[in-house]
Amino acid sequence: MIGKYPDGSPRERALVYVTGSVKGCEIHRSNVLQGEYFSPDGSTLGRVERGTGNVKYCRPDGTPTREYLLRDGKLVCEKTWWKNGFPRSERQYHDSPVDGIAMFYYPNGQMSSKSLVTKGAFTHTEFFNMNGDPAPKPDTYQSAGQY
Repeated sequence: MIGKYPDGSPRERALVYVTGSVKGCEIHRSNVLQGEYFSPDGSTLGRVERGTGNVKYCRPDGTPTREYLLRDGKLVCEKTWWKNGFPRSERQYHDSPVDGIAMFYYPNGQMSSKSLVTKGAFTHTEFFNMNGDPAPKPDTYQSAGQY
């Protein structure tokens, strides 16, 4: 697969797994055999060899958007960012479902929640307000246009 930014500069060159039919297919960007991923200025953001490495995407302005960390052909961590460059989420995986720590962040960069997840089930969650202080539930915020 070859992907490009809107200006035509290279975004990715990768060998990925695809499922589906002729009328529609699904590209599994978290399941890569080998690939190289580029920022809009052409520098390398990520590289995967033999199913191990990182797949990283950024927006045309260079801010990061998503990253998959792979080990031996399996997804071990997924990270996302808000448009302003602050982290949005980080989730650990073990043999497919979320398994480990899952963290979510407000658009201002403060953590909104941290959860312990066991085989896809959230078993314990701590919440924080927008100032980073422990809270009984996360603050409400407007996220439209920020992701």
